[in-house]
Amino acid sequence: MAKHILAALALVPLVACLSPPVASPRTTVTQETNVRTQQDIKNKVDILFMVDNSSSMDPMQLELRARFGDFLEPFSDLAAKGIYADLHIGVVTSDYGAGDAGGGGCDPSPGGQRGLLQTLPSPNATNPPAGCMAPVGKPYIAYAFGPGAATTNLPNGSDATALVNEFTCMASVGAKGCGFEHQLESVYAALRNHDENADFLRSDALLAVVFVTNEDDGSAAPTAKFYESAVDPMGTSMYGQYSTYRQTRFAVDCGGMPIPYGMPVGPLAGCEATPNPMMDVGHAYDLSRYIRFFTLPSTQGGVKDDPSDVILVGLDGPETPFATILEDPSQTNAPYHACPSPMLSSSCTEALQHSCENTVQLGFFADPAVRLNTVIRSLPSSNSQVSSICGDDPTKTPDYTQTMQAVAELISTFIKPSCLNAPVVTKLDGTPDCVVVDVTKHPDGSAPTQVSVASCAENGNVPPCWQYNDLLPQYQMQGCTPPNVAPPASCMLPASCQPVIDPRDGTSHLASISINRGGMPAPDNTSAHVSCATIASSSQ
Repeated sequence: MAKHILAALALVPLVACLSPPVASPRTTVTQETNVRTQQDIKNKVDILFMVDNSSSMDPMQLELRARFGDFLEPFSDLAAKGIYADLHIGVVTSDYGAGDAGGGGCDPSPGGQRGLLQTLPSPNATNPPAGCMAPVGKPYIAYAFGPGAATTNLPNGSDATALVNEFTCMASVGAKGCGFEHQLESVYAALRNHDENADFLRSDALLAVVFVTNEDDGSAAPTAKFYESAVDPMGTSMYGQYSTYRQTRFAVDCGGMPIPYGMPVGPLAGCEATPNPMMDVGHAYDLSRYIRFFTLPSTQGGVKDDPSDVILVGLDGPETPFATILEDPSQTNAPYHACPSPMLSSSCTEALQHSCENTVQLGFFADPAVRLNTVIRSLPSSNSQVSSICGDDPTKTPDYTQTMQAVAELISTFIKPSCLNAPVVTKLDGTPDCVVVDVTKHPDGSAPTQVSVASCAENGNVPPCWQYNDLLPQYQMQGCTPPNVAPPASCMLPASCQPVIDPRDGTSHLASISINRGGMPAPDNTSAHVSCATIASSSQ
């Protein structure tokens, strides 16, 4: 059965709206995939790590820092193949203060680190590296891979070891920050700060934000009152007991109803980031503040000119199960120890039940990240990823190796050319059945311009034109002949390219689409979109 693959050379929501010019009837679109050419790739990536620095985060911070070398491997592998990533790497914390008055170790908002990029270990960090020095000239790491030594602002060397050491210094943020985490607001402030954080965010770069946290987002306006610490002798107030349960109670509803208070309940269904309209206490920020920021173009208040240049990743707590518990605060909270009494008191407090707990290392636990993951999942699956901070398997020792590599692989797919994932159907004249369109976006937000790009095989190679590249002979010459496929590092092809099998005759195919522009770059604000009729296939 013939399928039609819509190969978008740049990930933009516009793909679904394209009506490419065609000269004859085409196969119905039944599948979409993303294919990039070398010309349209952005090798610049601004990576912002939001590292929760509240009191429970020490063990998870240590594991994050220990696996940063694994995060770098996919970029090093690309460099070995001549694809050089140009990285900005920054770190912010979840401490933004809380509410109008602060208290309980929190400053009034905006307070704490206020979304400022961190360059040196916190004084209360556990096991920070010795001899830490800030990056030279900027509050972030600048690291551009190249054919020789990397171009960088690291203070001590330019190799991968120096890069890992510097990130470890920056990510040693300690665990004494405000317990009412403002993960989203800290990132929002960091990316809008063009003074202290100047030059971190580049207009021509991809943006990747990695949230590392074990609690949900509690971002609220500085006027919010529900974070005030004033309580009566029983430890309660009109806002309830003074605990981090408040940041969920006043920010999440379940099944359209406020979360019950004063009793263990759950698991609850239909829990959403909906501030409780019955409690007029200066609600948590509506998530539209952040969803618009990440998903709209800059002309409409978004962070990037092209929202498809945004990648969001969560290393946090699963959204479900969502339940509450009455717990004994004098005991460890990993796992929680239920109160013997069914009543709230100074020795019996309400809390969210953890949505994940690691049974090997009890310090790895998390609450359901309903608000945070709602924002992350507002992006297409090709631009977002969520993993459990408790570890891939909560019955085994936590190891973030695969998670960190998966994050880097997600990012790296945007900076390397890729291949067609199925054999292309040919027309009667023997040429590939494809259509290519240049799509140019306009700064004023008006409808983009679409211009058809001719086939090089049909116009005598007059640029601009597109061409079909059969890569299988090159693949086989390198000793990568299926089924004995050599490791990717020894096969000098884009890492996302794998041979596919034509189900009609069992032959192997490996191909890409490129655009010949006569040595000229693509026009400003222009990306190419390819649509090819293909045969459904499988990888070898």
